[in-house]
Amino acid sequence: MKPANSRILTINGGSSSIKFAVFEAGASLQRILHGGIERIGLPGATFRVKDSSSRDSFSRPMTASGYPAAVTTLMEWISDRTKRGRLTAVGHRVVHGGPHYSQPTRITNAVIEELRVQDGRFHMEGGSWTSDMSWVRGYDQVLIPMEKASSLFHERALSQGVHTDEARYRNALFHLLTAETSCYRYWGQGIWTDYGSELSRRTSDILTHEF
Repeated sequence: MKPANSRILTINGGSSSIKFAVFEAGASLQRILHGGIERIGLPGATFRVKDSSSRDSFSRPMTASGYPAAVTTLMEWISDRTKRGRLTAVGHRVVHGGPHYSQPTRITNAVIEELRVQDGRFHMEGGSWTSDMSWVRGYDQVLIPMEKASSLFHERALSQGVHTDEARYRNALFHLLTAETSCYRYWGQGIWTDYGSELSRRTSDILTHEF
């Protein structure tokens, strides 16, 4: 009996979402599953999966009060779906690996220590460099306008087939992507949350009046 191919899990954790993909490692890498959990720490969290064979494709609501709950749900599902024994490696995106780590790298104690030497703020604890400071809770005045703008972009631009070369499309997309950065939610309430809210308002105005 031919042995089963090993599988590799890749993870990309954001401020309020986790995206993942599972690859089968044979003669070449083949993506067999991908998806994510969105709106972590917010009402209306969603767990979605797309299977290469459509057998396990779904999108369903879930409760994700924070990252621990979301990660537990995701890993339990992946373990059940892929059979834990076949998962041989896990990769995670690192935003900045310093001058020496710009390519995929096996994480060892030596690598961690070198990153700590390069930047004293680097750590492996918590979900981000803000440690236990949430990027979601308490930021409704940023997130709600952002979600409205994102919904409008889908409704007015994507669903209507507006060509991506059009100036109005590019202008709206630029404002939306700028509004969606998590940078406005690093520092608590203040001028940065005002910036985020204002960018979302401008995005919605563009989509309302130019489309």
